[in-house]
Amino acid sequence: MSYHIVNIDTPEAYITCRHGQLVCDDGCGKTNQLPLEDVCAIIVTSFSSTVHSRLLNEAASLGVSIIFCEKFKPQSILMPANRITDTVLAKSFIEIPRCEIESYWDKTIDAKCDNQLAVASLVAPKSPKLENIKSVCQRKTALKESQCARYYWEIFGEGICREGFSRGDDSFPENSLLDFAYTVLSAIVMQKLFGYGLDASYGIAHSVRERSAPLAYDLMEPFRPYIDYCVFRWIEQNALFGAVCVDGQFKRFLMNSIIQKVPYMGRDIEFKRVIDESIRSFRSAVKRKDLTLYNPWTLKNSKWAG
Repeated sequence: MSYHIVNIDTPEAYITCRHGQLVCDDGCGKTNQLPLEDVCAIIVTSFSSTVHSRLLNEAASLGVSIIFCEKFKPQSILMPANRITDTVLAKSFIEIPRCEIESYWDKTIDAKCDNQLAVASLVAPKSPKLENIKSVCQRKTALKESQCARYYWEIFGEGICREGFSRGDDSFPENSLLDFAYTVLSAIVMQKLFGYGLDASYGIAHSVRERSAPLAYDLMEPFRPYIDYCVFRWIEQNALFGAVCVDGQFKRFLMNSIIQKVPYMGRDIEFKRVIDESIRSFRSAVKRKDLTLYNPWTLKNSKWAG
């Protein structure tokens, strides 16, 4: 079963596939390899790597996604053509009334906001703004997501001791950690979507645009706060020892965090498996036209220590 997420960040790297092995030559005489069937996704953040067409074909046959990034943000996502869409499922999705589509999004955002509140309480437990975000989480308004996000990132900034922290400001090095972590998250979500025959180009809220995957961006929303908390813990443990940057140690820490167990539907299971089951529940809800079957991950009413 595929479980590795491989990041290629070495300049001048040459990546190919030989005898079923993902092979990466760093250009300095060092070669690493891994069974391609054990790979979930390949994330290329190197600005000058070379990818052989054989790898593209072999990855497609095994359902492995390949994501090319610029400044740790996804710019291009490659997936196998024969895994793109379950036509019966696509028809069911298209036939969902607009009002029900909005209900899917409301359920997704409620989970995200609840998770943001849980993480904010861990990041800065004494922040006076916790009451603000708690109040927003209890509302049912069109602006719920944006209002919650505003308080959430202010509290996150307090937690990492960064006054004026903003997710849109690249001058804060912590954003590079978040960008990379979200890229890993999107890789997992994309792989699961295509694995279940869900067409990522048709979303429930995010706008369709060139080279985008709206449904992946939609369904990954409830998982973002967990990723934020992983980044927070890394900063908390390592900020005093040097510059905050995306390095090998951070990547290993993040990959270990993804296989940590978290509560979901009364069980403690690996975070990566939670993503799988949440997306499977979305698929079931769409196919059976029953919103109650969709169970986005939430930390609400769970004893979670991070």
